[in-house]
Amino acid sequence: MKSKILNKLKYFLFEFIIVTLGILTAFSINKWDENRKQETEEYLAYQSLKNDLESELYVYNYYKQPFIKSKNYISPILERNFEDVDSLMVYLNSSFDLQERNATYINLKFSGNLEILKNNEIKNRVTLYYETYYQALENMSSWNYDFRLHFLQPYLIKNLKYSSEEDLLEHLKKDQFLNIVNSQYQLMEYNISSIEKAENLINKTIEEIDRELNKDK
Repeated sequence: MKSKILNKLKYFLFEFIIVTLGILTAFSINKWDENRKQETEEYLAYQSLKNDLESELYVYNYYKQPFIKSKNYISPILERNFEDVDSLMVYLNSSFDLQERNATYINLKFSGNLEILKNNEIKNRVTLYYETYYQALENMSSWNYDFRLHFLQPYLIKNLKYSSEEDLLEHLKKDQFLNIVNSQYQLMEYNISSIEKAENLINKTIEEIDRELNKDK
């Protein structure tokens, strides 16, 4: 009788161990699958963020180079060197318009998935860029638009309809026009400085993302 009971206890104990191991194994597999899924989502998020940031760099360089050329062209004119003024109208019209390329960050933020970025340095840099730098760049875009709309274009339309070199030379003797040229020059300096700060942060972020993407290779 005792032997029978003992055999049953062994059987139940064996069954309990088998069931427990099965549950633990299933839990481990599910946990492993979940971790793999999160790692894949994190990897894809880094890739997508990198693509967005590289697009930003391309566009910022597209704006920055004309600003640099315009600044170098206008600088002698502000020093009353009027030997080369025939292209002034072209350089005066350099401007900046922020086109948002933050789809990945916005999707991560508003879907509550920003936390899948386990690299805190990347997450902090990306958040700093899109939450702080973007606001400054949006303001810069507005200032460029307002200056052109309310100061530069009204003066040019009213006074320089044909913009011949003689007209330009005549107006460059006037303080009002020189003040507008000087204001545009200062705005260009600010534009270049702001873009370079953004580029610096973006480049550091991309470097960190590359290290993360290549970590397991």
